[in-house]
Amino acid sequence: MFQEKGSVNNNLEAVIWVQLVNQSKINCLLDTGFNGMLFLPRKFVEENNLSIGVREVLQAAEDQIFEVDTATTKIIDLERNFL
Repeated sequence: MFQEKGSVNNNLEAVIWVQLVNQSKINCLLDTGFNGMLFLPRKFVEENNLSIGVREVLQAAEDQIFEVDTATTKIIDLERNFL
């Protein structure tokens, strides 16, 4: 099973380091209800030519509903295995 290492920042938020197969890196915040989906800044998505897929409707805490564009990419884990 894939495991990744992360940390907790000064705001007590869980943070994970992600590296794409093109070597681009970004730190991502993990939601307490993490389901495998990471939210990336639009600028990062565009700079790394990630293809936008379908739009999904998500329900957040306190019943907040919002729409997000999705993209799929491969990442590298700490042992440089492709996922």
